[in-house]
Amino acid sequence: ASHPRVFAAPLSLNAAVGLIARFVDDFEVEVLHESDRWWRALVEVKLPLHGNDVFDARIALCLRHHGVAAICSFDSGFARFDFLTLIVPSS
Repeated sequence: ASHPRVFAAPLSLNAAVGLIARFVDDFEVEVLHESDRWWRALVEVKLPLHGNDVFDARIALCLRHHGVAAICSFDSGFARFDFLTLIVPSS
């Protein structure tokens, strides 16, 4: 919500954090934590990963670690992970 190349009116960091905090509180969202050795699983992904791709892989691997099979995101890059189903919200 704060990325200027993705959103026409990106939120400030404070506004984005506030939005996430309200979402987590209002909907009783569980925040998942990655394993201590998430980075070892990067080689299992078998994709060329550079720059921001590593951060996307980190999120995908955290979801896999917790048995989550799908992610709802506008980021089409998550479709690269064969163990994760990408759900793109309708605009």
